[in-house]
Amino acid sequence: MNAGDAFAKSVFEEAGMLLGVALANAANLLDMHVFIIGGGMAEAGAVLFDTASETLRSRVLANLRPVVEIRKAQFGNRAGMIGAAMLVS
Repeated sequence: MNAGDAFAKSVFEEAGMLLGVALANAANLLDMHVFIIGGGMAEAGAVLFDTASETLRSRVLANLRPVVEIRKAQFGNRAGMIGAAMLVS
C-alpha cells in the first residue's frame, strides 16, 4: 500500500475492523486470549493490525481486555513452505 493511497488505507482499516469483530466474538465465546495471524495477512502491516487490535479490545468482554492480543506469526507467509520442507526432510 502506498503511503498516499487513501482508498487502500480505508480498505485495510475496514478489513482490520471486521477481523477485530470476528476475533472478539471468538474470544467472548471460547475464552481465547491470543490470536496468531499468519500467511499473507501477517504482512498487511500496522494499519490492519492496529485497527484489528483496537476493535478487538473495544468489543471483548471486560474481563478479557487485559489478556487478549493479536500476534503476527513467526514465519509469516513462509509457513507453508517451511512445513512442506520439514515433511520431506
